[in-house]
Amino acid sequence: MNRTVRLAIVVLGAAVILLAVWITQRLAHQRTPSSSFGRAFQTALTNPVEFAKRSVTGDTGLLLRLEPGTGRILVQGVGVGSPAEAAGLRAGDLLVDINDQSVTNQSLRQVVDTLRGFTGGRVEVTVQRAGVTNLTCIVRRTSWNTLLNTTFNHGQGTNK
Repeated sequence: MNRTVRLAIVVLGAAVILLAVWITQRLAHQRTPSSSFGRAFQTALTNPVEFAKRSVTGDTGLLLRLEPGTGRILVQGVGVGSPAEAAGLRAGDLLVDINDQSVTNQSLRQVVDTLRGFTGGRVEVTVQRAGVTNLTCIVRRTSWNTLLNTTFNHGQGTNK
């Protein structure tokens, strides 16, 4: 390959990485001081898998627990300002299914892995809530950076 073409490819690759870092920071709704940008850029270069995980994948902002004795998955808390809160999920909701797949007989780890995925992707969560048979909410995942300092609202009662 021509030396000029190789140089152009390297420069273009570096520009793409810088653009990805900038977009990631903007999507996370954070002001990007140069030290934060430098850390993100260094991570993108030295550990691209970790960079992709933190930048491209995310979560819904639900805090879940396994009910002792019943094995049911209960929403213990909902992150303040999280996609789960925006979708209307509440502490005390009992998970019934995710993306039309029952969570019965699934481990807590399996349920959490199902909720996680690509940032901006949507997940359909059906819950039982006191007084309501089934309630389906569409939750858009957000980046890990956005959820990093999330505080959780914990409900007072459970939905038994």
